[in-house]
Amino acid sequence: MTLTLEISVALATEQRIRSSNSKESFVSGVIDDVVKAIRQDPAVGGSADDLELTDGFRDRAAQARALSVDGKHAEALEILKTLVTEKPKWPEAHELKGRALEGLGQQNDATSAYLASLVLDVENAGTRQQLNKILSAMLPFSGTEQEMEISFTVTRMVDVSRQALKDLVPRIPAPDPDIPESNPEDDIPVYVLSPAFPNVTQPLHMYEQRYQLMVRRCMDSTKEFGMCEASTSGPWVLPPSILPHTMSSLYIVYVEGLQHMEQQ
Repeated sequence: MTLTLEISVALATEQRIRSSNSKESFVSGVIDDVVKAIRQDPAVGGSADDLELTDGFRDRAAQARALSVDGKHAEALEILKTLVTEKPKWPEAHELKGRALEGLGQQNDATSAYLASLVLDVENAGTRQQLNKILSAMLPFSGTEQEMEISFTVTRMVDVSRQALKDLVPRIPAPDPDIPESNPEDDIPVYVLSPAFPNVTQPLHMYEQRYQLMVRRCMDSTKEFGMCEASTSGPWVLPPSILPHTMSSLYIVYVEGLQHMEQQ
């Protein structure tokens, strides 16, 4: 998922929460916003109209549908995973995958599958109804959300959007042999502001969605992140503790310098 799309989804979700006066209007509006953002991503490209489906593909989809109807969701899911990989622009395959996942109780993944299907076929009322139902159950809304509730909802929508995009663009181009391969385990996200100092705790006021998302992911994975000035590298910092600011959407994050980070 590109950073631009991630920020678009986060900002649209937060704006919908703050401007909606009912859960129904919030869920309906955020579906429209997120679908629009994903459809505008250059990586998605193409459309369901470009599909060339043989009888073999349709037969496998029919088999998966029958398995789901019989309650054999795990078997259906195995077929549908292959179909989605082979035909990522086929909305029916994504929708059936969503139903199988929902049958298995995997609500997050089901939401992503329904979202991918709706991106490809925005007029499909059945898919929209399923997505609306599952999001209404997943997302809190009272009209008086606190900052941490808003943060939870924003993170959830970014996560399901990220997975939907992966399903829509499953094939990754072969790596350039002249570019060293990146290891996600070794990659360190960087907060560009000022360097931290060893064993010194300092508060950071984070108001940008991209850095709030970065912090939440570090907390979820117990991963460290780096701090640096725009032209220098700084030390690593420990996974942060995070407290919501009571008067705004700012985060107050406390971090402590751990060791020097070398740029490679």
